[in-house]
Amino acid sequence: MAECSVRTLTAPAIALVIARKGQAHAAATAAAQALGAALPNTPRIVYGNDIALLWCGPERWLLLAPEERAAAAGGIEALLEPVFADTASVTDQSGSRVLLDVAGNRARELLSRTLPLDLHPSVFGPGHTALCRAHYVSLQLWQASAEERFVLALPRSHAAGFRHWLVGAATAMVGIEA
Repeated sequence: MAECSVRTLTAPAIALVIARKGQAHAAATAAAQALGAALPNTPRIVYGNDIALLWCGPERWLLLAPEERAAAAGGIEALLEPVFADTASVTDQSGSRVLLDVAGNRARELLSRTLPLDLHPSVFGPGHTALCRAHYVSLQLWQASAEERFVLALPRSHAAGFRHWLVGAATAMVGIEA
């Protein structure tokens, strides 16, 4: 594998799920029953039946599903609304976010130099997620595998500029391919 690569991923269907007042526990239970994993209540990513569930704030989650699965149901909202019924609101975010994949044996070093986060393996490993701002962009980061592979979700309107900045940072590091 290259020392570090930055590439844009084909985004899955993405939904923002926000628990209604007093319904976070009921929403987590509903997710566990229907999706195979409860909504995490700490900065974690968990995986259910073909769906990733990411904590993105108190009583807020991003759910990522394969585009084909969402399309077969009539869209990500149609797929998830029956699950959450009266416990949470579901909003399609598929068109608003871009996913960047940062991978390689120096990926953690690149991200540690560019993001205001402690990404040491002892505190940030597989299953962890974090929210931050970098280069004027709000983003969510998670470690996608046990290898040095991270995914960043950021607003589509800032994706090209942020990617260009990140590739520039990678290029500035000796021996990194971008």
